[in-house]
Amino acid sequence: MGYYTDYNLSVLNEDIKKILSDLKEKYDSDALEFNTEIFYALDIDGTRWDEAKWYDHEDEMRAISKLYPEVVFKLKGEGEDTEDIWIKYFKNGKCQDCHAEIVFEEYDEKKLT
Repeated sequence: MGYYTDYNLSVLNEDIKKILSDLKEKYDSDALEFNTEIFYALDIDGTRWDEAKWYDHEDEMRAISKLYPEVVFKLKGEGEDTEDIWIKYFKNGKCQDCHAEIVFEEYDEKKLT
């Protein structure tokens, strides 16, 4: 079984297709010093390939970001659980983890229709 998540990857200061094409060439030629399942989760343009069980995404993205130290990667994830929505930013091996905060407005009688 396992837990599935939909992933989407973008970059803030570069062309994602260029980065992922370069990474795919390295992956296909066994030039990476680490294993990655990124291409089971994402298409070459960073969009969702298929829902995936990419459990090591954080470790792999840290390693990938070290290959492109000036690039800021933005990985979005939406898990099977409705509240499992997050974004992780990666730059040069470091990660910022941001989880969604679901907030409801207070009752306001003026808004009744």
